[in-house]
Amino acid sequence: MSGDRMSGLNRHNKTLNNTLRESIQEALVLLLKEKSYADITISEICRKAGFSRTGFYSNYSSKDDVFYRVLYSALDEITTRLGSPFSKKLSIEWYENVFKIIKDNADFFSLVSKEDYYGMFYSSFNKIIMEQNDFGEKERYSRLIWGGGFLNIVIFWLNSGMTEPVGNLAEYCHKKLSPILL
Repeated sequence: MSGDRMSGLNRHNKTLNNTLRESIQEALVLLLKEKSYADITISEICRKAGFSRTGFYSNYSSKDDVFYRVLYSALDEITTRLGSPFSKKLSIEWYENVFKIIKDNADFFSLVSKEDYYGMFYSSFNKIIMEQNDFGEKERYSRLIWGGGFLNIVIFWLNSGMTEPVGNLAEYCHKKLSPILL
């Protein structure tokens, strides 16, 4: 087989794997709207996604792996769009934009902020804020304190119906949380 055909086949396989991963992640989110996480099986996820269990296991090790990747993708998208909270001095606008993104995606974030999933949400969030390993002990603990405070505010806001205005939350976070990172 020629090199051009192989590179075309490789591109096709990558596209197919990306489609499979996205479909499986979307299937899990859709099933979470219907039933509890504990009641969802891998077979149901595969049926909903339209892929086999073999396809599932060639991309994921478990249902938890899918859940973590869904959360990680959502949180990573925020930091990609707005920048890392640790790369610059945080502004009120950064917080406002985060809360707006969360509000725009309230269906998803409300699902994953439920008590059943808090541990997984918290763990995924911590993975993102601790990704960089080239910082000292003081910054490590500052990030953990900031992350815990910020995540608890987000989850409380989601679970209380997001009635507090975005501007108020942004101002509060900017005044109380941003100094932790200085």
